[in-house]
Amino acid sequence: MSDSTPEKPFLAIKNWDVYQCRDRKGRNIKRYIKDYCDKDGGDAEYSKLTAFQRYIFDAVCRLRGRLGRNPEADATWIARALCVISTERPCVPHAISTLVARGFLSLTNQRVSSPDSDSDSDTDTDTDTKCLSAGGSKSQMENKQEQDIDGAVSQVWGYYLAQLEKLPALYTLTPSRRQMGVDRFAESLRKTGDHERAIAMMKFAVDGLRDSPWHNGKNDAKTPFNEWEHVFGATEKFEMFVGKANQ
Repeated sequence: MSDSTPEKPFLAIKNWDVYQCRDRKGRNIKRYIKDYCDKDGGDAEYSKLTAFQRYIFDAVCRLRGRLGRNPEADATWIARALCVISTERPCVPHAISTLVARGFLSLTNQRVSSPDSDSDSDTDTDTDTKCLSAGGSKSQMENKQEQDIDGAVSQVWGYYLAQLEKLPALYTLTPSRRQMGVDRFAESLRKTGDHERAIAMMKFAVDGLRDSPWHNGKNDAKTPFNEWEHVFGATEKFEMFVGKANQ
């Protein structure tokens, strides 16, 4: 699978409709997809895949559910979106190519498939839709936006802790650090125009910091400069580390 932009830029999942979880009103529940316990051994074609290929397929299914659309047919982007560790990322293109060749995934021009509808539900509770005043609707929208931003920052924070091997018990996402994350996420969102791509850009910056020997103590002072503030404290620093990751 080439990393260059393909003629069909998205990946569709075979029989995606059967993975849908629905609430009592028949609406898709975005936060969940179905799986079944006998897939290993019971599904002959799935059982022919390697363990890594199985993981990539299952993870792409979860990514598809999280995005609410078909993911890009870009192995590098998918590897980062799935938080695949750097030593295993070179294996991702072959795994995706195998999944395409065996029919688990297919290239498509469609960004959104038919099961994705405007009647999706975010939860599995069966609640009645209530009419909101203009003020109430705005408040609900603002709360949703804040939750999305907090979720994005928390996801990048977890990635940062894992990649820089920081101990969660000793390294806290303080209000000032959270605000740095919010600011950089807003910048990334303006640049990419996409929630998941914005998160991926922030993870690129973490990768740039992680892969910089100088910032990890191999300098004359023998002192690491790999704090959250060093990568997300200012726009200039953030853009520098994104650039390092793309070199």
